[in-house]
Parts: sequence; structure tokens; C-alpha cells
Amino acid sequence: MLFSKLHAVLVIGTCFSLFACAGGGESGTGQDDSSSTPDPIVASGQITGFGSVFVNGVEFQTTNSSVSLDGVSAAESQLSVGMFVNVRGSKNVDGLNGNASLIEFDDELEGVVNNVNIDVDGTGTLDVMGQSVHIMADTILQGVASADLIVNNNVIEVSGYSNGLGSIYATWLNIKAPTYSGTESLELKGVASMANTTNKTFFIGSQEINYADSSVELIDLPNNLVQDNYYVDIKSEVGFSGAVLLASKIKLINIDKKEVTGTSGVSAELEGVITTIFTTDRFGVNGQTVIASDSVLTTAMLLTTTGVKVEVEGTYNSDGLLVAADIEIFQASNLEVAAYLQSVDLSNSSDPIVTVLGIAFHVLPSTILKDETDSVNGSPDQYFNLSSLDKLTGTQQRLEIQAYKDPIRNHFVVTRLVRKNYEQGQSEELDGRVSTASTDSGNTIEISGIVIDTSVNPSFSASLSVDDHVEIILGINGELIATSIN
Repeated sequence: MLFSKLHAVLVIGTCFSLFACAGGGESGTGQDDSSSTPDPIVASGQITGFGSVFVNGVEFQTTNSSVSLDGVSAAESQLSVGMFVNVRGSKNVDGLNGNASLIEFDDELEGVVNNVNIDVDGTGTLDVMGQSVHIMADTILQGVASADLIVNNNVIEVSGYSNGLGSIYATWLNIKAPTYSGTESLELKGVASMANTTNKTFFIGSQEINYADSSVELIDLPNNLVQDNYYVDIKSEVGFSGAVLLASKIKLINIDKKEVTGTSGVSAELEGVITTIFTTDRFGVNGQTVIASDSVLTTAMLLTTTGVKVEVEGTYNSDGLLVAADIEIFQASNLEVAAYLQSVDLSNSSDPIVTVLGIAFHVLPSTILKDETDSVNGSPDQYFNLSSLDKLTGTQQRLEIQAYKDPIRNHFVVTRLVRKNYEQGQSEELDGRVSTASTDSGNTIEISGIVIDTSVNPSFSASLSVDDHVEIILGINGELIATSIN
């Protein structure tokens, strides 16, 4: 399932749709609010769109910004939707616009796939050099059409959420090479364990690393030795000896695990997965300790499990820890639609609407927008946005939309929208769970409240029950008439 956000303030039931009430995907001009001074900010999250850069629902103007990829100066065009980045700059008082001075991207892993465990819904895990890479429904894939096509010995690059202890929740995955030949560069970040300073070996997750060769470049390591709990970045140009990764360079990032700290008084927005629970009011997100008081968070609701995807807004205290002023839990999508665009309504910039199959879908600032067509000289449009759709209204534009229904405002909210190449004769499809079973001899069925006509073959729906998962083929005419149900 894909995710959008809902506020975790006080009680979840009363705050379910606060973020949906706050604005839309094409909101704002991106210009400074001259009536007040923008606040300095560090925003950490995945890129959800361009036309500037969208991170954590904020549109950051990039006119005067620098871009860094893995520590090397780069162009904005080298960034991709899904990459997890740190944006340094300022945010306007409207909360929707800002200006970036620096955008930093550092991948978590460049490695060889050892084992693939992907479910039929495209989610699951990959074992990559001793790390468990979680493929989520909103993981952006580059170089491969779907996660089930990833195979052993692929060389992949991964960006996402990690605390350095062996698990990575991928927001972006790129196939670097179809097969590992022994010449590809490899990279691994993580917290060292089982360090042997005599043999000069240690583990990251379940991957053993050896740095005994005198040619290994060691950077910032006390006594040139790796100790337990050091958070390090390992690069290898020489590959493996058996199952052991041979290091070419090791750089110490932090001496005590992956403990990210910030500058006292600076505002921050942090998106990620809760990886550690320390106490009833402290938890870890991507290696950053977050302090959350009862007035911000219902402890029983959130701090009972890891793996919850959140966005935290707050300010760094004198210890460099993030004190939360607001926490949002990401709401999972439960509806997938593949259909042709009927209209785009940008008349209300704070609530843009895309219509397919006669259904209005509302787009948020945090909605992932991605183009997978060959619309720009045979390649996808990196700067694809809703205006791109609007300019081509009247042409056949096929969209894949993933969404959930906001129960308060009673409309559909888009978590991800992807434009695909048009192919003549492609059917329109709807994937979701039965919300109302057939009560009229199988002539209709409801999926998330959407009524589907099944009268062509009543047996399609007569045996279905509430909460059954179904894939419905609708034909090609924009009508909610089922031709088959799986």
C-alpha cells in the first residue's frame, strides 16, 4: 500500500483528515511571502515532484540552490522522484513554499542482490550484501518495471530510511547493472558489530567486511581501527573474497551508531520510519532521536511498534535532538486505478483535482508525481506535474493512481500518480477491497464506495464478501462496467 499523511495529534479519529484539509499538490506560487521573514529549516524526506523540488509537502524553489550527490557537486537534473534528500534553506509562513540553498543526496547502499522475496503485490524484501531492503508500495523503481523482475546478482543502488542496523526502507531503487561482474563499485553504510581489530574485520548487518590490506584508505578512524558501534561508510572497488567484502575505503561518519543531531534552535522536518523505541516519549527515525510530549502524541497510538512511517516537525534542542511540535502518520492507500485522464481542475490551487472514470481524485503537496512516458525526446519528463497533464487535456493520457478515501471529507486523496505511455486498446482497471457486497443478484458491487456495474456477468460478484480483494477490468470507455473480476 502507498501512504499519505494524517496528523497524530491527541486522538487519531478526530484528526484523520487534517492534512487533507491543509492544501493541494499545485498549491502556492513558490515565491517569498514579503510580509514576514522565512524560517531557516532542514527538511529530510523523499522527493515527490519537480517544477522546483517538492519534499515533505513543501515546494522548495531551487533558483539559487546547490545540489550534491554522494558528496559531489551535481545538477538538479540528476535528481529523481523518490530519492531521499536533505534540503537546507528556508520555509515560508504558509508552510507550503520555501527556498532551498542546498539539496544533498547520499545513497544508503550500492550492492549485489543475494536473495529476492517479493510478494504478488510488488512489496517485500531483498537481501543485499547482508542488508534487508524493504520494498514498499511507494518505492520508486528505476531501470526495472516492477520489483518482481529484480533477480539475484543484480547490482542496485538504494535510497531510503535506515538506522544503520541492517534494515533499509527503500524510497528509490535503481538497477545499476543487470549482473555483478566484479568490476562495479560497491558501497555500504551501517553500524559496525563484531569488530576484530587484530584481523581487521567487522560486520554491517550480516555482511562481513575485511580492511586488512595496507592499500585501504582509512578516513577519520581513531588509531585506524573500526570499533563496535562506529557508524561507517565502506566503499569497495575490488569486490569479494568468498562472501567477505574487501574494503577499498572506510570513512567514520559517527563514533556512536547513526545518531543524527542538529543545531540548537533550527527547525526541521523529518520523514521516515520509526526504527527504534527508546522510552514512552522518545523514538528513533532514520537514526534521529525524536522527543514527543503527550500533548503532541498519543503514546499508545504510536510508540508501540516500529515500522510506522511518519513525518515529524519540530526544533532541535541544545543536545541536538529533535523536539516534536507535530507528528503525522502516513495513511495507507487502498485503491488503485489505471485509466485515461478525463479532466484536470487547477482552478483552486490549494485543492487540485484529477478526474478519471468519472471519479474526482484530490492531489496533495505530498503526492508522488512521476512520468514514465517517452514524452520528452523519447524519455520521461523529469519536471512532470499537474500542469503537464492540463496542457495535454484532450489527448489520451493513461494514469496509474493510488489513493485512499478520506472518511471526513468523503473524497479520494491521491498518494501517487504516474503517467504511462498510451497503448491503443488498453483496458481500464480498478484494484481494491469490497466495501459493499452485492445485494441485487450480482448486478453491482462497491469498491471503496465506488459502484461497479457487474450485470454483464452477475456471477462475477455474487460470491464476493466485504473486504475481499479484487481486480476489476472495466473495458476502455471510461465506464464503471466490469468485464471481468479476479
